[in-house]
Amino acid sequence: MSWAQEMKNLSAGIKTSHQDRTQFIKGNVREVKNFLTESEEKRRKDFDVLLKDIQTKVKEIKGDTSNLLSRYDKEMKELASDLKESAAHLKTFLKENEEKRMVDFKEMMKDIATVIGDIVADVKTIRKSTSHLMANYQTERKEAAGYWAGLNGKTKAHQVKKDQE
Repeated sequence: MSWAQEMKNLSAGIKTSHQDRTQFIKGNVREVKNFLTESEEKRRKDFDVLLKDIQTKVKEIKGDTSNLLSRYDKEMKELASDLKESAAHLKTFLKENEEKRMVDFKEMMKDIATVIGDIVADVKTIRKSTSHLMANYQTERKEAAGYWAGLNGKTKAHQVKKDQE
């Protein structure tokens, strides 16, 4: 064969091969384009479903949160009411007990005053008794001193002088 013929055949082969590859690529591009279009529609549908699920969940969460907050608010109001009631009862209880404690305190003070009065009276009695005892002792001591002075031969005048010193 000649070079020209070979070049012609080679050019025809390249052209045919190029056309086949171009057709193959165009077919692949169409397939990929169709796949991407279908895939995009599918992804879009899946995304729409997912978005609706998320929106539904958000609505549920908002509803649950609203319900929880309402219940919490109600419970806090009940607690506040209970605390106010307890405080009122406590105030009444303390007032009643204060009156009772004051009555008990006054009675106890009367008892203490009575006991102190008894102790003061006992102290006065003891002082009076001690005073009489001391006076009697002094009288007896003088008599004994006079007796002892008489035994020693000392006179009563000497004893009087000694007592004055």
